[in-house]
Amino acid sequence: MIRTSLARLRHPVYAVLILLLLGVLGEIALRIIDSYTGQFTRADVYDQGLLCKSWVTHHALKPMETHFRNVSESQPPVELRINSFGIRHKEVTVPKPPGVYRIICLGDERTLAPDLPLEQTFSSQLQWQLENSTRQQLEVINAGVPGYCPLLSLLQVKHQLSALQPDLLVLNFEMSDIADDYRYRRLTAMSPHGLPLSCTNPELLPSPESGASRDCELLLLLQWGKQSATGMWAANIKSEDSGGIGTPAGRYAWLNNRPPDWSAHILHALEPLQQLKQLARGLYCDLLVATGPVPWQISATASCAGNYRDEIGVPPGTHCPSRLPFEILARYCREQRIAFRDTSPAFLEVQDPDRLFQPSSLGYSSAGHELYARELATAIARNAAGIWDESYTPRAERSTTTPRDGAEQQR
Repeated sequence: MIRTSLARLRHPVYAVLILLLLGVLGEIALRIIDSYTGQFTRADVYDQGLLCKSWVTHHALKPMETHFRNVSESQPPVELRINSFGIRHKEVTVPKPPGVYRIICLGDERTLAPDLPLEQTFSSQLQWQLENSTRQQLEVINAGVPGYCPLLSLLQVKHQLSALQPDLLVLNFEMSDIADDYRYRRLTAMSPHGLPLSCTNPELLPSPESGASRDCELLLLLQWGKQSATGMWAANIKSEDSGGIGTPAGRYAWLNNRPPDWSAHILHALEPLQQLKQLARGLYCDLLVATGPVPWQISATASCAGNYRDEIGVPPGTHCPSRLPFEILARYCREQRIAFRDTSPAFLEVQDPDRLFQPSSLGYSSAGHELYARELATAIARNAAGIWDESYTPRAERSTTTPRDGAEQQR
Protein backbone atom coordinates (compact mmCIF):
# COMPACT_ATOMS: atom_id res chain seq x y z
CA MET A 1 0.00 0.00 0.00
CA ILE A 2 2.86 2.32 0.83
CA ARG A 3 4.53 1.37 -2.44
CA THR A 4 1.32 2.24 -4.30
CA SER A 5 1.13 5.65 -2.62
CA LEU A 6 4.73 6.42 -3.51
CA ALA A 7 4.08 5.42 -7.10
CA ARG A 8 1.21 7.88 -7.24
CA LEU A 9 3.44 10.65 -5.90
CA ARG A 10 6.17 9.95 -8.40
CA HIS A 11 4.65 11.92 -11.28
CA PRO A 12 3.83 15.06 -9.22
CA VAL A 13 7.35 14.97 -7.79
CA TYR A 14 8.82 14.67 -11.28
CA ALA A 15 6.68 17.59 -12.42
CA VAL A 16 7.86 19.73 -9.49
CA LEU A 17 11.49 18.82 -10.16
CA ILE A 18 11.14 19.65 -13.85
CA LEU A 19 9.58 23.01 -12.98
CA LEU A 20 12.40 23.75 -10.55
CA LEU A 21 14.95 22.78 -13.19
CA LEU A 22 13.29 25.03 -15.78
CA GLY A 23 13.23 27.84 -13.23
CA VAL A 24 16.93 27.44 -12.52
CA LEU A 25 17.75 27.33 -16.23
CA GLY A 26 15.54 30.39 -16.83
CA GLU A 27 17.28 32.29 -14.01
CA ILE A 28 20.70 31.41 -15.45
CA ALA A 29 19.62 32.52 -18.94
CA LEU A 30 18.24 35.83 -17.63
CA ARG A 31 21.44 36.53 -15.69
CA ILE A 32 23.52 35.88 -18.81
CA ILE A 33 21.30 38.28 -20.82
CA ASP A 34 21.37 40.87 -18.03
CA SER A 35 25.16 40.75 -17.80
CA TYR A 36 25.28 42.12 -21.37
CA THR A 37 22.24 44.37 -21.47
CA GLY A 38 21.31 45.38 -17.93
CA GLN A 39 17.72 44.83 -19.05
CA PHE A 40 16.53 43.68 -15.65
CA THR A 41 18.83 44.96 -12.93
CA ARG A 42 18.84 48.41 -14.57
CA ALA A 43 15.37 48.29 -16.09
CA ASP A 44 14.29 51.47 -14.32
CA VAL A 45 14.82 54.39 -16.72
CA TYR A 46 16.34 56.38 -13.85
CA ASP A 47 19.04 53.83 -13.06
CA GLN A 48 20.45 52.82 -16.44
CA GLY A 49 24.04 53.70 -15.72
CA LEU A 50 23.77 57.36 -16.71
CA LEU A 51 21.04 58.41 -14.27
CA CYS A 52 20.36 57.87 -10.59
CA LYS A 53 17.48 58.58 -8.24
CA SER A 54 17.51 61.87 -6.33
CA TRP A 55 15.99 63.16 -3.10
CA VAL A 56 15.51 66.70 -4.42
CA THR A 57 15.15 66.53 -8.25
CA HIS A 58 13.63 63.05 -8.67
CA HIS A 59 16.59 61.92 -10.79
CA ALA A 60 19.96 63.27 -11.81
CA LEU A 61 23.08 62.46 -13.80
CA LYS A 62 25.55 60.36 -11.84
CA PRO A 63 28.51 62.56 -10.83
CA MET A 64 32.04 61.64 -11.91
CA GLU A 65 30.84 59.06 -14.45
CA THR A 66 31.94 58.56 -18.05
CA HIS A 67 29.66 56.73 -20.47
CA PHE A 68 29.93 55.82 -24.13
CA ARG A 69 26.87 55.61 -26.36
CA ASN A 70 26.88 53.65 -29.60
CA VAL A 71 24.80 55.79 -31.94
CA SER A 72 25.51 53.88 -35.15
CA GLU A 73 27.93 51.31 -36.50
CA SER A 74 29.49 53.87 -38.84
CA GLN A 75 30.33 56.34 -36.06
CA PRO A 76 32.60 56.03 -33.02
CA PRO A 77 30.87 55.90 -29.61
CA VAL A 78 29.81 59.26 -28.17
CA GLU A 79 31.50 60.09 -24.87
CA LEU A 80 29.42 61.53 -22.03
CA ARG A 81 31.69 62.77 -19.27
CA ILE A 82 29.83 63.93 -16.15
CA ASN A 83 31.64 66.17 -13.64
CA SER A 84 31.33 66.36 -9.85
CA PHE A 85 28.26 68.62 -10.13
CA GLY A 86 26.42 66.01 -12.16
CA ILE A 87 26.51 67.98 -15.42
CA ARG A 88 28.03 67.29 -18.85
CA HIS A 89 30.95 69.67 -18.66
CA LYS A 90 34.55 69.79 -17.61
CA GLU A 91 35.10 70.44 -13.92
CA VAL A 92 33.75 73.87 -12.97
CA THR A 93 35.81 76.26 -10.86
CA VAL A 94 34.07 77.38 -7.66
CA PRO A 95 34.08 80.18 -6.67
CA LYS A 96 33.84 81.62 -10.14
CA PRO A 97 37.10 83.29 -11.24
CA PRO A 98 37.01 87.08 -11.74
CA GLY A 99 36.22 88.18 -15.27
CA VAL A 100 34.30 85.03 -16.25
CA TYR A 101 30.78 85.37 -17.67
CA ARG A 102 29.07 82.05 -16.91
CA ILE A 103 26.00 80.83 -18.81
CA ILE A 104 24.14 77.70 -17.69
CA CYS A 105 21.85 75.95 -20.17
CA LEU A 106 18.96 74.15 -18.45
CA GLY A 107 16.68 71.58 -20.05
CA ASP A 108 16.10 67.93 -20.80
CA GLU A 109 17.70 65.40 -23.15
CA ARG A 110 17.59 67.89 -26.03
CA THR A 111 19.95 70.10 -24.06
CA LEU A 112 22.10 67.20 -22.89
CA ALA A 113 22.23 65.79 -26.46
CA PRO A 114 23.63 62.37 -25.47
CA ASP A 115 23.82 61.24 -29.10
CA LEU A 116 26.25 63.98 -30.12
CA PRO A 117 29.80 64.87 -29.06
CA LEU A 118 29.85 67.74 -26.58
CA GLU A 119 31.42 70.14 -29.09
CA GLN A 120 28.43 69.71 -31.42
CA THR A 121 25.77 70.53 -28.80
CA PHE A 122 24.17 73.96 -28.84
CA SER A 123 25.76 74.83 -25.48
CA SER A 124 29.27 74.44 -26.92
CA GLN A 125 28.30 76.10 -30.19
CA LEU A 126 26.69 78.95 -28.25
CA GLN A 127 30.04 79.73 -26.66
CA TRP A 128 31.65 79.72 -30.11
CA GLN A 129 28.90 82.01 -31.43
CA LEU A 130 29.28 84.53 -28.59
CA GLU A 131 33.04 84.71 -28.42
CA ASN A 132 33.16 87.42 -31.07
CA SER A 133 30.81 89.66 -29.09
CA THR A 134 32.83 90.35 -25.95
CA ARG A 135 36.37 90.56 -24.64
CA GLN A 136 35.31 88.91 -21.40
CA GLN A 137 36.00 85.24 -20.81
CA LEU A 138 32.93 83.10 -21.52
CA GLU A 139 31.87 79.79 -20.05
CA VAL A 140 28.73 78.03 -21.33
CA ILE A 141 27.72 74.99 -19.27
CA ASN A 142 25.47 72.16 -20.42
CA ALA A 143 23.22 71.26 -17.44
CA GLY A 144 20.60 69.25 -19.35
CA VAL A 145 19.17 66.12 -17.72
CA PRO A 146 16.87 63.64 -19.51
CA GLY A 147 13.23 64.01 -18.49
CA TYR A 148 13.63 67.43 -16.87
CA CYS A 149 11.03 70.18 -17.09
CA PRO A 150 10.99 73.75 -15.66
CA LEU A 151 9.89 72.39 -12.27
CA LEU A 152 12.91 70.09 -11.93
CA SER A 153 15.26 72.67 -13.48
CA LEU A 154 14.12 75.16 -10.83
CA LEU A 155 14.98 72.65 -8.10
CA GLN A 156 18.27 71.85 -9.84
CA VAL A 157 19.32 75.50 -9.69
CA LYS A 158 18.03 75.96 -6.15
CA HIS A 159 19.78 72.94 -4.64
CA GLN A 160 22.82 72.53 -6.87
CA LEU A 161 23.69 74.99 -9.62
CA SER A 162 23.38 78.21 -7.65
CA ALA A 163 26.84 77.44 -6.24
CA LEU A 164 28.25 77.96 -9.74
CA GLN A 165 27.39 81.70 -9.60
CA PRO A 166 25.80 81.96 -13.05
CA ASP A 167 25.46 85.28 -14.85
CA LEU A 168 22.75 83.96 -17.18
CA LEU A 169 20.36 81.02 -17.02
CA VAL A 170 18.99 79.75 -20.33
CA LEU A 171 15.92 77.57 -19.79
CA ASN A 172 15.16 75.49 -22.88
CA PHE A 173 11.45 74.67 -22.83
CA GLU A 174 10.63 71.41 -24.59
CA MET A 175 7.13 70.55 -25.82
CA SER A 176 6.87 67.49 -23.54
CA ASP A 177 7.43 69.63 -20.44
CA ILE A 178 3.67 69.95 -19.87
CA ALA A 179 3.30 66.19 -19.43
CA ASP A 180 6.54 65.95 -17.43
CA ASP A 181 5.33 68.61 -15.00
CA TYR A 182 2.06 66.67 -14.58
CA ARG A 183 4.08 63.61 -13.64
CA TYR A 184 6.51 65.21 -11.19
CA ARG A 185 4.31 67.85 -9.56
CA ARG A 186 2.41 65.15 -7.68
CA LEU A 187 5.69 64.07 -6.08
CA THR A 188 6.85 67.59 -5.19
CA ALA A 189 6.78 69.02 -1.67
CA MET A 190 5.54 72.61 -1.65
CA SER A 191 6.01 75.45 0.82
CA PRO A 192 2.96 77.15 2.39
CA HIS A 193 3.35 79.79 -0.34
CA GLY A 194 3.25 77.23 -3.15
CA LEU A 195 6.97 77.22 -3.92
CA PRO A 196 8.58 73.89 -4.87
CA LEU A 197 10.91 72.56 -2.17
CA SER A 198 11.96 69.14 -3.40
CA CYS A 199 10.83 66.28 -5.61
CA THR A 200 11.86 62.97 -4.07
CA ASN A 201 11.95 59.86 -6.18
CA PRO A 202 9.32 57.59 -4.57
CA GLU A 203 11.60 54.56 -4.87
CA LEU A 204 13.90 56.16 -2.28
CA LEU A 205 11.12 56.22 0.31
CA PRO A 206 10.56 53.20 2.57
CA SER A 207 7.33 51.23 2.20
CA PRO A 208 5.78 48.29 4.06
CA GLU A 209 6.55 46.10 1.07
CA SER A 210 10.17 47.23 0.72
CA GLY A 211 11.59 44.15 2.45
CA ALA A 212 9.63 41.75 0.27
CA SER A 213 10.52 43.78 -2.83
CA ARG A 214 14.24 43.48 -2.08
CA ASP A 215 13.86 39.73 -1.70
CA CYS A 216 12.03 39.52 -5.03
CA GLU A 217 14.69 41.59 -6.77
CA LEU A 218 17.24 38.88 -6.02
CA LEU A 219 15.54 36.63 -8.57
CA LEU A 220 15.60 37.92 -12.13
CA LEU A 221 12.86 35.50 -13.07
CA LEU A 222 10.46 37.34 -10.76
CA GLN A 223 11.64 40.71 -12.10
CA TRP A 224 11.04 39.51 -15.65
CA GLY A 225 7.50 38.44 -14.73
CA LYS A 226 6.87 41.78 -13.05
CA GLN A 227 8.15 43.74 -16.07
CA SER A 228 6.09 41.64 -18.48
CA ALA A 229 2.92 42.19 -16.46
CA THR A 230 3.64 45.91 -16.21
CA GLY A 231 4.21 46.12 -19.97
CA MET A 232 0.90 44.40 -20.69
CA TRP A 233 -0.87 46.77 -18.31
CA ALA A 234 0.78 49.83 -19.90
CA ALA A 235 -0.17 48.62 -23.38
CA ASN A 236 -3.76 48.23 -22.24
CA ILE A 237 -3.77 51.74 -20.81
CA LYS A 238 -2.29 53.06 -24.04
CA SER A 239 -5.02 51.46 -26.13
CA GLU A 240 -7.75 52.78 -23.86
CA ASP A 241 -6.51 56.35 -23.50
CA SER A 242 -3.89 57.10 -26.09
CA GLY A 243 -4.35 60.85 -25.76
CA GLY A 244 -4.19 61.20 -21.98
CA ILE A 245 -1.52 63.46 -20.53
CA GLY A 246 -0.31 60.68 -18.29
CA THR A 247 0.35 58.21 -21.12
CA PRO A 248 3.50 58.00 -23.28
CA ALA A 249 1.46 58.44 -26.45
CA GLY A 250 -0.31 61.50 -25.02
CA ARG A 251 2.71 63.60 -24.04
CA TYR A 252 2.44 65.78 -27.15
CA ALA A 253 -1.34 65.83 -27.57
CA TRP A 254 -1.48 69.57 -26.85
CA LEU A 255 0.46 70.21 -30.08
CA ASN A 256 -2.30 68.80 -32.28
CA ASN A 257 -4.23 71.04 -34.60
CA ARG A 258 -7.27 70.25 -32.41
CA PRO A 259 -5.68 69.97 -28.97
CA PRO A 260 -7.39 68.84 -25.75
CA ASP A 261 -8.05 71.39 -23.03
CA TRP A 262 -4.85 71.28 -21.03
CA SER A 263 -5.08 74.88 -19.82
CA ALA A 264 -4.67 73.94 -16.14
CA HIS A 265 -1.73 71.64 -16.87
CA ILE A 266 -0.07 74.30 -19.06
CA LEU A 267 -0.44 76.93 -16.34
CA HIS A 268 1.12 74.61 -13.75
CA ALA A 269 4.02 73.79 -16.07
CA LEU A 270 4.72 77.48 -16.76
CA GLU A 271 4.61 78.64 -13.12
CA PRO A 272 8.22 77.56 -12.43
CA LEU A 273 9.40 80.02 -15.09
CA GLN A 274 8.25 82.93 -12.96
CA GLN A 275 9.71 81.27 -9.84
CA LEU A 276 12.99 80.72 -11.66
CA LYS A 277 13.02 84.40 -12.56
CA GLN A 278 12.73 85.30 -8.87
CA LEU A 279 15.49 82.86 -8.00
CA ALA A 280 17.71 84.28 -10.75
CA ARG A 281 17.13 87.78 -9.40
CA GLY A 282 18.33 86.61 -5.99
CA LEU A 283 21.44 85.16 -7.64
CA TYR A 284 22.04 88.46 -9.49
CA CYS A 285 21.79 86.81 -12.88
CA ASP A 286 19.56 87.06 -15.94
CA LEU A 287 17.07 84.53 -17.30
CA LEU A 288 16.27 83.69 -20.91
CA VAL A 289 13.57 81.19 -21.85
CA ALA A 290 13.89 79.61 -25.29
CA THR A 291 11.98 76.96 -27.17
CA GLY A 292 12.29 75.03 -30.39
CA PRO A 293 9.99 72.80 -32.42
CA VAL A 294 9.61 69.06 -32.35
CA PRO A 295 10.00 67.44 -35.79
CA TRP A 296 6.32 67.19 -36.75
CA GLN A 297 5.78 70.89 -36.04
CA ILE A 298 8.13 71.58 -38.94
CA SER A 299 7.94 68.57 -41.25
CA ALA A 300 5.71 65.56 -41.86
CA THR A 301 8.71 63.38 -42.65
CA ALA A 302 11.35 64.34 -40.05
CA SER A 303 12.43 61.73 -37.46
CA CYS A 304 10.61 58.86 -39.17
CA ALA A 305 13.31 56.19 -38.95
CA GLY A 306 12.00 52.83 -37.78
CA ASN A 307 8.87 52.89 -35.62
CA TYR A 308 9.95 55.86 -33.53
CA ARG A 309 6.99 58.09 -34.28
CA ASP A 310 4.48 55.31 -33.64
CA GLU A 311 6.05 54.67 -30.25
CA ILE A 312 5.32 58.22 -29.11
CA GLY A 313 1.86 58.36 -30.67
CA VAL A 314 2.75 60.51 -33.69
CA PRO A 315 2.35 58.44 -36.88
CA PRO A 316 4.57 59.18 -39.88
CA GLY A 317 3.04 61.83 -42.10
CA THR A 318 1.71 63.84 -39.15
CA HIS A 319 2.25 67.58 -39.44
CA CYS A 320 1.04 69.98 -36.74
CA PRO A 321 1.75 73.54 -37.96
CA SER A 322 -0.35 75.19 -35.22
CA ARG A 323 1.37 78.23 -33.74
CA LEU A 324 -0.69 78.07 -30.53
CA PRO A 325 1.95 76.34 -28.33
CA PHE A 326 4.56 78.97 -29.22
CA GLU A 327 2.04 81.76 -28.72
CA ILE A 328 1.12 80.45 -25.26
CA LEU A 329 4.76 80.46 -24.19
CA ALA A 330 5.40 83.89 -25.67
CA ARG A 331 2.33 85.37 -24.00
CA TYR A 332 3.23 83.98 -20.58
CA CYS A 333 6.82 85.23 -20.78
CA ARG A 334 5.62 88.62 -21.96
CA GLU A 335 3.20 88.89 -19.03
CA GLN A 336 5.92 87.87 -16.56
CA ARG A 337 8.53 90.09 -18.26
CA ILE A 338 10.81 87.18 -18.98
CA ALA A 339 13.13 87.33 -22.00
CA PHE A 340 11.91 84.76 -24.54
CA ARG A 341 13.16 83.39 -27.84
CA ASP A 342 11.06 81.28 -30.18
CA THR A 343 13.46 79.59 -32.59
CA SER A 344 10.77 77.84 -34.68
CA PRO A 345 10.62 80.54 -37.42
CA ALA A 346 14.32 79.96 -38.09
CA PHE A 347 13.69 76.22 -38.43
CA LEU A 348 10.88 76.91 -40.91
CA GLU A 349 13.17 79.02 -43.07
CA VAL A 350 15.67 76.20 -43.62
CA GLN A 351 15.55 74.23 -46.82
CA ASP A 352 15.07 70.51 -46.15
CA PRO A 353 14.39 70.93 -42.40
CA ASP A 354 14.49 67.14 -41.88
CA ARG A 355 18.26 67.48 -41.62
CA LEU A 356 17.88 69.52 -38.44
CA PHE A 357 16.60 66.52 -36.45
CA GLN A 358 17.90 63.12 -35.47
CA PRO A 359 16.32 60.41 -37.67
CA SER A 360 15.11 58.27 -34.77
CA SER A 361 14.66 60.68 -31.86
CA LEU A 362 13.32 64.14 -31.06
CA GLY A 363 16.83 65.51 -30.66
CA TYR A 364 18.42 68.04 -32.98
CA SER A 365 21.13 66.98 -35.37
CA SER A 366 24.44 68.80 -35.37
CA ALA A 367 22.98 71.27 -37.89
CA GLY A 368 19.92 71.75 -35.69
CA HIS A 369 22.10 72.49 -32.68
CA GLU A 370 24.09 75.01 -34.68
CA LEU A 371 20.92 76.80 -35.77
CA TYR A 372 19.49 76.77 -32.24
CA ALA A 373 22.79 78.14 -30.86
CA ARG A 374 22.78 80.99 -33.37
CA GLU A 375 19.23 81.95 -32.37
CA LEU A 376 20.19 81.86 -28.70
CA ALA A 377 23.28 83.96 -29.34
CA THR A 378 21.22 86.66 -31.03
CA ALA A 379 18.67 86.68 -28.19
CA ILE A 380 21.37 86.81 -25.50
CA ALA A 381 23.17 89.69 -27.16
CA ARG A 382 19.88 91.62 -27.31
CA ASN A 383 18.50 90.81 -23.86
CA ALA A 384 21.35 90.06 -21.44
CA ALA A 385 22.88 93.24 -20.15
CA GLY A 386 26.50 93.96 -19.43
CA ILE A 387 29.21 92.68 -21.74
CA TRP A 388 27.87 92.49 -25.28
CA ASP A 389 28.90 94.72 -28.16
CA GLU A 390 25.93 96.60 -29.58
CA SER A 391 27.08 95.75 -33.11
CA TYR A 392 27.03 91.99 -32.45
CA THR A 393 25.76 89.77 -35.26
CA PRO A 394 25.81 85.96 -35.33
CA ARG A 395 28.67 84.15 -36.99
CA ALA A 396 28.07 83.13 -40.58
CA GLU A 397 25.93 80.06 -41.14
CA ARG A 398 27.45 76.83 -42.33
CA SER A 399 26.19 75.10 -45.42
CA THR A 400 24.21 72.55 -43.36
CA THR A 401 21.59 75.15 -42.52
CA THR A 402 20.99 76.73 -45.89
CA PRO A 403 17.78 78.82 -45.79
CA ARG A 404 14.94 78.16 -48.13
CA ASP A 405 14.91 80.08 -51.37
CA GLY A 406 14.16 83.72 -50.77
CA ALA A 407 14.88 83.61 -47.04
CA GLU A 408 17.53 85.91 -45.65
CA GLN A 409 20.73 84.52 -44.21
CA GLN A 410 20.11 86.25 -40.90
CA ARG A 411 16.78 87.07 -39.27
